[in-house]
Amino acid sequence: MKKEEFAEIEKVCETNSELINSFVDEFLIYFCSEREGLDRQFARQFGKYAKLLDSMPEDWPMRLAAQYMAFQLFKKDGHAKKYVFLNEIRSRNEEEKLFLSEHIAVPWRFTFCTVRSNPETNFFVIEDIPTGEEYFLYSPGLQDIIEKEPGVSYFLYLIGFNGKCWQSYGPHVYYKGFTPADIVFFSKMVRPGTNSIEKLGEAINADPLPFCALFARSNFPLSVHGKDMITNNQSEFRNIRFFPDKLSAKFSVAEKDRIFKIELKRWNHFPHFACCYFNLNKKHLVLYSMTARGYDKLIEELAGSGYEFPKEPQNEVTMNMIMTAEEIFGRKINLNPYEELFEKPQTAEQSDEMNKINEFVGYMVEANNRKTKFDLEKCAEKCGLDLENAKSIAEQMGKMLSKYN
Repeated sequence: MKKEEFAEIEKVCETNSELINSFVDEFLIYFCSEREGLDRQFARQFGKYAKLLDSMPEDWPMRLAAQYMAFQLFKKDGHAKKYVFLNEIRSRNEEEKLFLSEHIAVPWRFTFCTVRSNPETNFFVIEDIPTGEEYFLYSPGLQDIIEKEPGVSYFLYLIGFNGKCWQSYGPHVYYKGFTPADIVFFSKMVRPGTNSIEKLGEAINADPLPFCALFARSNFPLSVHGKDMITNNQSEFRNIRFFPDKLSAKFSVAEKDRIFKIELKRWNHFPHFACCYFNLNKKHLVLYSMTARGYDKLIEELAGSGYEFPKEPQNEVTMNMIMTAEEIFGRKINLNPYEELFEKPQTAEQSDEMNKINEFVGYMVEANNRKTKFDLEKCAEKCGLDLENAKSIAEQMGKMLSKYN
């Protein structure tokens, strides 16, 4: 496409944006909110995520409310469809009435997407991750993000079609510290039955607010060791015939209270911890590894012992997502319920030191996310951490965080 063609499309986008500002933002949203009680609906639903507001931009909840109401208007079978023949709408000018009919004809939708190309400033080809469908998108805000945050790969946008291309509406939600598998895991908790990436788009469009709220905790860096990303790779199988004592010599087996821990030798150390647990009484098998490579090797060696399992784990989730989901839903998430049976208890001294380190790291990550100065000595003193130890931890964390800043 030639530069002149982009310029012509941009004029259409700017006209569309002006109509959104004057017609949607200044009239339709208030009109719809009053008739349908959308402000109360939003407050009731978003109240579940109020605890996350501390790390959101100050105007973000207000912008999210406007996006929520606009989506209720223009989604498939949204409220806008029943307003066409109302006197309050018929009295609007022809340009606004045409805008309304066109945006009813092509409903707005949320897309969990990644950028495929940026052919011209503010123009993008994005791919909807659940469906693989591509959209031609105009979004100056997205241009700003990819220039300032080069490590961002995944976005959540509400988009509407203006006759020439799609445009984003509302706050820019992006996931710097989450993976697509994380979003699928979260979706299972929001809408049970969403067990694949293909069903994710349907879940998001049925209830987008929880996925928007994830933005508040999305800036923590992904944890990487060498070439391995640290994730919880887990699958479980019930009512299964499994005989730990008949596995190959590549496994080591421990037993406690008729529960077996089966570790894959050479892969049972950091960062992989590839193993499985089998509850003999319940015929319940859990496969687990902290890396994708470790999980792949576990599946391969189990197959060598005559046990075939799907290559893809049922859950592949980062610790950031687990902690975020625990915070949002207010309950503990444990993908490996048998692990604690085989853990060696920490001494009180070890536990206290780990708590100090976790508190120190938390302050450091928070300062990084808020772009504020981190006072190492003051923070070490506050956490009761030895200064030299604090400096060593800060150096390691600094190297990790620098990859994502």
